[in-house]
Amino acid sequence: MASKGYKCASCSKQIRENSSSLSCVNCKNWFHKKCSDLSDEKFKKIAAAPKKKGQTNWRCSGCLSEVSIVESDDEDGMDVDVSSSPTNEIFLLQMKQLFEKYLAPFREKVDKIESNIASIKSELSKNTEQNKINTENYRKLEKRVKIAEEGSSDRTTKSAS
Repeated sequence: MASKGYKCASCSKQIRENSSSLSCVNCKNWFHKKCSDLSDEKFKKIAAAPKKKGQTNWRCSGCLSEVSIVESDDEDGMDVDVSSSPTNEIFLLQMKQLFEKYLAPFREKVDKIESNIASIKSELSKNTEQNKINTENYRKLEKRVKIAEEGSSDRTTKSAS
């Protein structure tokens, strides 16, 4: 709740003492609940959250958009130029948590796929070795059949004479 004398940074109207309003933790500007674009549920969560020195842990859209991303010539392309302000540190922490939350299922799937690939490679290697053995046995057998056929045809020619 705002004290007397604050104006909404969005609509510039006076914020009454008993009206639903909140202050940005970064820029310290006050906003009416309706001007903050927060749902009733989110507003209630923020209002119920533990506060430091009467402040909320909410940031206005202007402060949230202060993070600047710089393209990099590095191989990984992951350099992000952010100041070390608490707002940016909180933002980066929140982004990391979101990445971990939403990437975890994909990491599990990738791990499973990698395991399957290793298993398939192992089976393929075994099959390749067995194929080499079978090919060599086939050649030896072909040679024996050829020798047997030649021996048989020699006997047939000798008995005919």
